[in-house]
Amino acid sequence: MKKLLKKTKRIIDRFPELFWKFCHFWNPDFARKSISEKSLNYPHRQLLVNIISEYAPFENIFEVGCAAGPNLYLLAKKFPKTKIYGSDISKYTIDFGKNWFAKQSIKNVEFFTSNAETSLKNFKGESIDIIFSDATLIYLNEKKIEKMLKEMTRVGRKALILKEQHTEGPPIFDSHWIHNYKNLLANLISKENVKFTKIPKNIWPDKNWTKYGNIIEINLEK
Repeated sequence: MKKLLKKTKRIIDRFPELFWKFCHFWNPDFARKSISEKSLNYPHRQLLVNIISEYAPFENIFEVGCAAGPNLYLLAKKFPKTKIYGSDISKYTIDFGKNWFAKQSIKNVEFFTSNAETSLKNFKGESIDIIFSDATLIYLNEKKIEKMLKEMTRVGRKALILKEQHTEGPPIFDSHWIHNYKNLLANLISKENVKFTKIPKNIWPDKNWTKYGNIIEINLEK
């Protein structure tokens, strides 16, 4: 059994998208917990919402990798007239989010199932004011992250806001990816348009997030 678990973990580490696509099989409560009161009150969510709010007014917002929508819920309550989109690789989690939001009578949020790097393909250039991610791009390898950032800069109009793990050196893989966003963004946008803010330990006390966690703001209007 231990050998089987180790083998399974190695597969999951190598193909993390499979883990999230089928996470309801080994973590049936994930969708429910992601939209629980405890999850909604995580300090890092409020930090993210506050930073997004600095770019108001906006017509629409898009989250890549939204799970059942905890960030979308906080934004929808604060900006009820803004159209908000969320995509996630797990159909089970998306369906749970749709049902939960319907029960809350929230009508300005639209969910759809997609992997991260193709989630924006049906949107026109500069059609979404704010595109953001919350610990989603850490699961994209070097090839996929480049494609994702190109798509985000193509579709984004005002800003991209990434709550991800950043390293100043070469990319690191440790069950997830810690990318060098300065290098990744160098050919896409001027460095003067990119702002890095370390996530304080009291906001997210996890070891990796304390060391590498950043809010990366990419201003597309300058």
